[in-house]
Amino acid sequence: MTVERLYKEMRDSPVFDDRSLGILDLQTEPEIRQFLVDRVQGDPEYTKLLLWTVYKSKTEGVANQSTKNAISVLNLAGIYLDFEHGDPI
Repeated sequence: MTVERLYKEMRDSPVFDDRSLGILDLQTEPEIRQFLVDRVQGDPEYTKLLLWTVYKSKTEGVANQSTKNAISVLNLAGIYLDFEHGDPI
């Protein structure tokens, strides 16, 4: 899948789930990374999805590419993670 096609699908999709997030390498795709940061800043439901992705990895003890990307996007959007006080959602 090309970056352009993936970007178009993400832009046009009301739902871009954590499975989709796992196929991206946000370190090499700055335009997609910025798109996701903008989406977090404008879409509380998407923010919850990313928080849930990170929380799920913590409770299940499995970190994967989706988790890494979710953390990166949340941090770049200015949302810092604190799970010591339970479920963030």
